[in-house]
Amino acid sequence: REKLEMVISENRESLNFVVLVVEDDEGTRAFIKRSLGEHNYDILEASSGRDTLRILENKGHTIDVIILDTCIPEPNGYEILEIVKGNPDTEGIKIIMLTGLIETENKIRAFSLGASDFVEKPFVQEEVVARVEALINARKMETKLKLSEEQYRLLAENISDVIWIMNMDLQYTFISPSIEQQRGWSVEEAMNLTLAENVTANSIENVLAVLSEELEAEKQPGKAINRSRRLEVEAYCKDGSTIWTEVQISFKRDSAGNATGLHGVSRDITDRKRMEVMIRASEERHRLVAENVTDIIWTMDMDLQLTYVSPSITYHLGYSVDEMISHGLESMMTSASIDVFHDAVSQQMIVVEPDDLFKMWLVELEFICKNGLVIWSETTANVLRDTVGNPTGILGVTRDITERKRAEEVLRQAEERYRIIFESSVVALTVADENENIIAWNSAAEKLLSMDSDDLYLKPVSSLYPQRDWEKIRNLSAREKGLQNHHETRIITRDRQIIDVDLSIKVLKDNMGNITGSIGVLTDVRDVTEFKKMKEENTWMARALQEQARLLDEAGTKAVINVAADNVTANNDETNNDYFSY
Repeated sequence: REKLEMVISENRESLNFVVLVVEDDEGTRAFIKRSLGEHNYDILEASSGRDTLRILENKGHTIDVIILDTCIPEPNGYEILEIVKGNPDTEGIKIIMLTGLIETENKIRAFSLGASDFVEKPFVQEEVVARVEALINARKMETKLKLSEEQYRLLAENISDVIWIMNMDLQYTFISPSIEQQRGWSVEEAMNLTLAENVTANSIENVLAVLSEELEAEKQPGKAINRSRRLEVEAYCKDGSTIWTEVQISFKRDSAGNATGLHGVSRDITDRKRMEVMIRASEERHRLVAENVTDIIWTMDMDLQLTYVSPSITYHLGYSVDEMISHGLESMMTSASIDVFHDAVSQQMIVVEPDDLFKMWLVELEFICKNGLVIWSETTANVLRDTVGNPTGILGVTRDITERKRAEEVLRQAEERYRIIFESSVVALTVADENENIIAWNSAAEKLLSMDSDDLYLKPVSSLYPQRDWEKIRNLSAREKGLQNHHETRIITRDRQIIDVDLSIKVLKDNMGNITGSIGVLTDVRDVTEFKKMKEENTWMARALQEQARLLDEAGTKAVINVAADNVTANNDETNNDYFSY
């Protein structure tokens, strides 16, 4: 308490807080130091576990936050964490564990040892600063509280762990005031609790089993007198509820080393237990998802050997899980897909930027089913890496896309047929976008308009028509309704010739009825014009022949001439032959 009072009075008047950065990588350590340097923290540095212990021995009581790499040289980060949290002089230090890969087991281990937070590599400056500031703010609140209360009350209300001593009959002989904060009992009430009133029946069974083991160990020569045991105990609160506590327990001994009682520390781990339950539930959900989804979930080691595959493999390929793991994923691929897969994996091993460590990749692969059929799959995967970024395996999800590939092929063939029809059409076809600019056309359109691709691409449709003709088309609501019936109009070629055309328009719309474009069909009617001239000439000839026939009839001939609007035919007899000489 005297040291605590000294720390408060000497080091907290200016509220300068101390951060110890423990990281064996010099670059990372320098980056963290620069990130925190702008916040008026006093920064200490250590590159190994031994350096850290020396700093803790000399300045441990001044440190507020430790940023602790889990993989530092001996002792490692977890061992340092345990040492810090096991020392009453340093157990209040907030510790941020720095790691390259957070696994559930490591998180549980670190939190059980007293870690305050986790930061996963690679990290950004703002994340580290924010987490340190949050813990510093917590320390500031604690400091203000310590400055405002008496030492005994400070100890009672801010050390949540309960320190206790029992005799060999498991009756309390001492218990710290923090028992009231932890479980609601006053010290006097707790001292009179029986074992059955103190902990649940299952926990009594566990405690007695551990005590029996330790008493047997006491009989062994050369026993370790400083040994301790850690167990989890479910304890009763005054209100009838229970909490989970982690109990560090060892024998209290006399001067001769004989066990005369028990002393221990009980820490409330109810929140941690809840977290463990949540983690187990989450893992169970993930297991159920992996085992029940239709997609195939799999993992490989760096030798590309399967280490896990979900049961859905049987539905898709017909193989059992054991068959797949024994044969390997590649044995089910076509040779072309094996090459594609190897190329993809090789590319993912190339790391240029930090973000490359976590990038996903997607490939389409062909798999051979057990019955010999071949299916197409879409595989999404990423490389699994250890705490320092080295690849350790591959995680992938494979989805059957055979039906999609078939649909794509049908669509491709249909598009090819339509392309051929579009390009081969003898009539001019143009496709315009929603802004009425030309985006596609066929060769017949180029020929009719005497234009090439540079002329036509994004050319406004309106520029193809004389202004009056375009206004007539507009008045027919062609933009909204199209022109289902043929409409005679005129167009302007590149050399400014005016050509008569027959026009029809099909308006394109989406599912919501919005106009997305249009298709124009232009038929050159110059041949029709020639047809009209011929028709007029035939009409004149027909009239002349009819007049000649009348005259011949009056002359007594028997020629019969059938005249149509567009041709002349004669029903021949001998008189005809004489008259026409054939």
